[in-house]
Amino acid sequence: MKTELVTVTNGVASTTSLVIADLFNRPHDNVLKSLDKIKDSVGFNAISYIDSMNRPKRAYALTEREALISMPFIGGLKSIEGQIKLVNEFLAMRNHIAETSTVEKRLSNLESELAALKRVDSLPSLSFQEQAKKVIERYIEKHKNEKLTARQIALGLREAKPFKNNGGYKAVKSTLVTISVLM
Repeated sequence: MKTELVTVTNGVASTTSLVIADLFNRPHDNVLKSLDKIKDSVGFNAISYIDSMNRPKRAYALTEREALISMPFIGGLKSIEGQIKLVNEFLAMRNHIAETSTVEKRLSNLESELAALKRVDSLPSLSFQEQAKKVIERYIEKHKNEKLTARQIALGLREAKPFKNNGGYKAVKSTLVTISVLM
């Protein structure tokens, strides 16, 4: 059975002393002895597992930083190959976490924008100008910590469904001018 070299829990990539022992072709007890010597300086997370004879055994969970610090102290018949594999796996996992995070942020932003558009679409009794004002006020509130010009806001809203189909860029722009005069 193939064990994953690196796993992710709560956005943090980690491995275990068991994986390192296997990769470095070293008995797990020897890996634990090596890690015990530096555990106070590095701060590993102690874990437990059940061995093949159904006995509880101790092990360590290591983050990327902890694994990189520890690898030179472990040794073993395949330490060089093991280090290369583990570093490559951590780098791949780091990229995967970054990509996943970016996709999740983009999805969240799109969901927020869609919800805002649905709120605007649910206001048919308001004039187009009033709808534009409501959307702009929400947009400004959302981006209040950013220093956006009226043109940047208008360009950001230009592709919004209610504005795109109705020549709304001009309505948004004129509403922004009105709002900026009032501010």
